[in-house]
Order: sequence, then C-alpha cells, then structure tokens
Amino acid sequence: TVVPSNNSGTIVVEANNLCGVSAATSLQTTYIGAPNVVANTSANQICIGDSVVLSGAGADNYVWNNNVVDGIAFVPTASTSYIVSGSLNGCTNADTIAINVNPLPVVNLNLATIDTLCQDAGVITLTGESPSGGVYSGNGVTNNTFDALTSGMGIYQIVYTYTDANNCYNSAIDSIYVDVCTSIDESNSNTNWTVYPNPSENEFTIFTNEINNEIWVTDLLGKIIIQKMHNQTTLNLTVKESGVYIVFLKTNDGISQKKLIVK
Repeated sequence: TVVPSNNSGTIVVEANNLCGVSAATSLQTTYIGAPNVVANTSANQICIGDSVVLSGAGADNYVWNNNVVDGIAFVPTASTSYIVSGSLNGCTNADTIAINVNPLPVVNLNLATIDTLCQDAGVITLTGESPSGGVYSGNGVTNNTFDALTSGMGIYQIVYTYTDANNCYNSAIDSIYVDVCTSIDESNSNTNWTVYPNPSENEFTIFTNEINNEIWVTDLLGKIIIQKMHNQTTLNLTVKESGVYIVFLKTNDGISQKKLIVK
C-alpha cells in the first residue's frame, strides 16, 4: 500500500530470502491530484421568477445537487447554496456557490380620485401610487402626467412600474375614463335610480324606486346591447366587453339615461 504525495517519483522494490537479495525493479509514478473544481454562475443576485445558469470549471464532467443541470438555465424559487462535483482522470473534487433570490416589490396604483375626467381637464398629475419613485407609462402619459384633452374620449390603462434597490421591479395597472362631458343628459326624468358599481367589472346592478320599467343598454354608437322589461326595483345585468355604455330607463314619467363604464 502506497500513500501518494504531491510529488511524482519512483517506487523501487527488492525481494530477499535466505538465498539472498534479488535485483531491484522500479516503477515510475505520476501524481495527478484532485481537480481544481470551480462553481460559476451567471448571477449571484436575482429576482424571483428570473432564471440563472450554473456551470462548473476545472474538470471534464460535472454533477450538481438540487436537480440542476450544468450549463442549463433554471428558475430558483428560494435563496440557497448549490454544490457541484467534478471529475478528471478518475479524481473528483467539489465547490459550492450561493444564489440569493430577492422578492419582487409590492406595487400599488389607485387612481380613484381621477379615474373619470372630462376631456377639457387637460393635463393632470397622476397620483395614488406606492411606493413612490417609480415610472408611469401608457397612452397619453408623459412623465407623471396624463393629457385628457389630447387623448380624447375613452378608457386608458395607466401602468406604474417600480424598481427596488435589488433591481427587482413590479407593476400595477389602473385606468382612467375620459368623457367629453357634453353629450349625455342624465336628468331627463324625475325618476330616482342608480347604476352601481360604476365603473364596473362586467356585472352591474340597476336600482330604481319604481317598478314596471323598461331598461335597455346601448354602446356609444347606439347599438342595443341589452333590452328588457322588469317589475322589480333591483335588476342585475352583465356586459361582457369593456367600454362605455348608455343605460336607459323608461317609466311613466319619461326616459332617463346614465353613463356606465365597464373596465
């Protein structure tokens, strides 16, 4: 049994017995040693949802723990360390590398105070974001302002994106409805009624203090989307597509109308 050292050399052996000593035989040995295995990564700091590539160096082949394949991108779900074992000429060694997975920032946007504007409002400042220091984007948006006059009537999605100190970013979306504020008369009768929620998410409710009414809903071009008679004070309706609609209520007092926004 021979214990290798860090040096190559010659092993000499002689045999002897009662008859004497044999001639010496030698064996030249070369010390290989364990390979210098190094674990490499495309990034030590990532955001959750991002991919990373781990690769080994210093050997011929590599095996990683945690089901990682050398040189193939994957998406870590939490911060942890990864171990790679490499082999060269039958000798093995290992190395470890840590990957830190940072969470995305929590971003909110609430445009409730300005979500409905008249076109003549012109340029307004966007507010309702958190945390501060992010960037607004969308049609009609310049820096942190929205131009209702230039944008014209319609529903506009406003995107707020925030990037934190770890270079991780997230976004929140809200919308603004711009109206010309001159084309719809909502007080054609003395009937007390309401449409809620408004803006709505497809489903909305009509409440009136009278029964035996006729109700119809049209788009801005006048196409009838819903038309029905009802004899109750409350009616639940659904509009599938987002947009701006006009809700008409016909009673014995006449016809009145309200604007409905479906996001």
